[in-house]
Amino acid sequence: MVQALTFTARYETVEDDWIQATIDELPGVITAAPSYDEAKEMLADALHEYLRALGDLEQPQTPRHGDPEPLRITVSG
Repeated sequence: MVQALTFTARYETVEDDWIQATIDELPGVITAAPSYDEAKEMLADALHEYLRALGDLEQPQTPRHGDPEPLRITVSG
């Protein structure tokens, strides 16, 4: 199944005029490059790798026991 996702990218000029790129929804996805185009490309790659890693984590390495059920949480900041 293919699913399209939309995230909010943010680009900011930082030290030595590099461009820092982040994803608002995923604070752990961050990169920097000397140009906007490179930062955009690297951010897309970082997001891809982040999501791929999440997918790898979802594959249990050992059998799981018990009945799965949804868990809803509310986080306030």
